[in-house]
Amino acid sequence: MKLIRFIFLMLVWTSLQPLASAHQVETVEFEFQAEEHQWRLLGEMDIAYMLPESRKQPFGQPLSRESVMKAPPEELARIRRETEKTLRQLMRLTLAGKEVPWRIEFPDFKKSPFNLPEEMADWALISVIIIMDACPGPGELRIHWSGEEESELIILLANNNDGEIVSVQPGGELVLLQVAATGEGTSTSLSTFGGWVQSGFRHVLPLGLDHMLFIWLSVRFARVLGW
Repeated sequence: MKLIRFIFLMLVWTSLQPLASAHQVETVEFEFQAEEHQWRLLGEMDIAYMLPESRKQPFGQPLSRESVMKAPPEELARIRRETEKTLRQLMRLTLAGKEVPWRIEFPDFKKSPFNLPEEMADWALISVIIIMDACPGPGELRIHWSGEEESELIILLANNNDGEIVSVQPGGELVLLQVAATGEGTSTSLSTFGGWVQSGFRHVLPLGLDHMLFIWLSVRFARVLGW
């Protein structure tokens, strides 16, 4: 049954690929990584969804990767500022109820020459890394998603052996890590959508970092079909 569901979703994904590429996706997707001295969230953001003039527009179109790549330095700097501003508005991180400070890096701009992630249909994405210095506990490292209506936060818990994927709705939160008094972290274990979605992720995106539109569509169709 799991295999049948996965094959069905792959067929749906293939048939809707041109349609999906025509509109910006109102999700923020991250891969969470916990290391000894640092916690990180890695993601690729839809630039159109990060900018105030294009976010939340009905049937909003994505920006062209080629056009953004040719933008002047001042516009690229604005995109970075607005991306950070938007993410700080949409989400926050806490440990044992206290705010955890974070900083952001844009690895695309460290490339020589500058290069945005390649994506289907010339879709303009920007890579971001949110970095937190590991803090001693005890407590739970939580990500809080204020979001906006119809938006979702999607997290890949990469430190979990199963590579679990969890979707957080507006106003929701997710425990990313159980932190001991020593600062040592233990990954959470959640199965929000069941193994068939996780399996789909491993087949399409084998525990690497990519734009997780497949996951978003899978979740949408799972809800429609009542799975």
